[in-house]
Amino acid sequence: MKVTFERVIPNEKSSFRTIHNNSPISEFKWEYHYHPEIELVCVISGNGTRHVGYHKSNYTNGDLVLIGSNIPHSGFGLNSIDPHEEIVLQFKEEILQFPEQEVESRSIKNLLELSKYGIHFHHKVKKVMLPRLKLMLESEGYKRYLLLLEILFELSKCEDYDLLNKEIMPYTIISKNKTRLENIFTYVEHHYDKEIDIEECVDRMMQYEDKDATVSEVLLDQRVVSGVGNVFRCEIMWACEVHPWARIGEMKRAEC
Repeated sequence: MKVTFERVIPNEKSSFRTIHNNSPISEFKWEYHYHPEIELVCVISGNGTRHVGYHKSNYTNGDLVLIGSNIPHSGFGLNSIDPHEEIVLQFKEEILQFPEQEVESRSIKNLLELSKYGIHFHHKVKKVMLPRLKLMLESEGYKRYLLLLEILFELSKCEDYDLLNKEIMPYTIISKNKTRLENIFTYVEHHYDKEIDIEECVDRMMQYEDKDATVSEVLLDQRVVSGVGNVFRCEIMWACEVHPWARIGEMKRAEC
């Protein structure tokens, strides 16, 4: 799976971009990509796969997700079937600058901070927001901008959501380790829905090629087990009473 940079161009006479995708899914590339713009994706109906940051899962009966700036993600038509229809808003945080004394805007600022983890809104929120998103497709000028503010403000007040990631995937990880990450994401793409086999993971740790690597490093290698970030790595080592700097070549199978 390739990881690419996407250049986003605002709509004519607008400070942000609105997309209405309702063409056959075969006409689009649903690849893993990133861009500086914050993105709100509303899949109106149907099933597919959401891949945001480190998180990958399936959705049913549509989806509504807010993705932060430079957070890698796949197009939501991934693994879906026709008909697939979605409305996408892409905007830079700079167009939402508010005075410090603007108390009402603080909730939007908090929402944008949370978006770095990927925010999945529940179906009832999507149902409420869908008419406004459809209205966005018909609006022009300042009314369009005010509608964007209204949508973000309403989302910032709702509590029916889940954060898709426990950690933020920094954009610098992509730029510095692009080739390696493409290999990792290809593996995750093909294996994310499989149950974790602990014995298989232990086998991979025992057979790890770099015997001088630390246990801490090995646990983050997606070839050993996928989906373990810094938080889970620390919890695993604490629960197993394993020193993070212990060399994998010195570990016994029972200790793993």
